[in-house]
Amino acid sequence: MNTLLIIGILALVLVGAGAAVYMSTMNTGQGNSNTSTTTSTTTSTASQTTSISGGGSGSTTTTTGETVNITGPWYGTYTTSNGLTGRWAWRIWKTGPNSYKGLLVTTEPYKTGGPVPITITLEGNKITVGAVSVGATFTGTINGDHMSGTWSLANGMDHGTWSGQRGETDITPQE
Repeated sequence: MNTLLIIGILALVLVGAGAAVYMSTMNTGQGNSNTSTTTSTTTSTASQTTSISGGGSGSTTTTTGETVNITGPWYGTYTTSNGLTGRWAWRIWKTGPNSYKGLLVTTEPYKTGGPVPITITLEGNKITVGAVSVGATFTGTINGDHMSGTWSLANGMDHGTWSGQRGETDITPQE
């Protein structure tokens, strides 16, 4: 059982590293030349998005409302595909225009064993948090001081839902 667990963790790390390299090339414009990536510094809690596609056209995004502030501590719960529940906590820092970093801690059933680095993408009120070293990705929406969405492990090993709110808890990672 321990050997299988070690092999699974190694696979997650390798897949996560590959995803990080892929995302890095996409963000530097070295990816598909037909792909257009739009990022914005100002985001909103009350956003309205309209996508127009077809015939090779791109998409148009209209954002209205107040600025979303995701920096600071967040905590909540996650549920696995077989109904098990664990807790999670993030601490997020703004590192520059449209640039964030952070730390993640989770409890059983997928305990991180300590803080792990996360990458954060924010578009409007949509957030994606990736923990490359453990191969987990959280995607969801922000509504004021609350977030919710779905999560998945690399290679489809497990998935589920998550929800949380702004604030500190006993497992919140420190700077």
